[in-house]
Amino acid sequence: MTDPIPKLTSQLADVDPWLASIVDRALSNDPDQRFQRAEDMREALEEFIRASGDLVPDVQLSRVIRTVCGDLAARRDPALHERARERSTLPASSSWSPSARSR
Repeated sequence: MTDPIPKLTSQLADVDPWLASIVDRALSNDPDQRFQRAEDMREALEEFIRASGDLVPDVQLSRVIRTVCGDLAARRDPALHERARERSTLPASSSWSPSARSR
């Protein structure tokens, strides 16, 4: 697929812009613009979490990423989207930002 994936903020208006930039980079159509290693993306996400002052368990972050990226990835692979949705315990329409974590 060569069509650009919409920016995350166009799909989830209340998402933190920093988190959106990480997701947008990961989903870039241009391989040179993407994270080159999973470790690089993990470091970017950890930096975002540390800077926010909020601690998010790995499992919760994984669910959020699957939910957010799964919605966008549905344009590329509907079967992948369905698998991500089935595994996530978050509602399909949920949004998350560091300041909106549950206690």
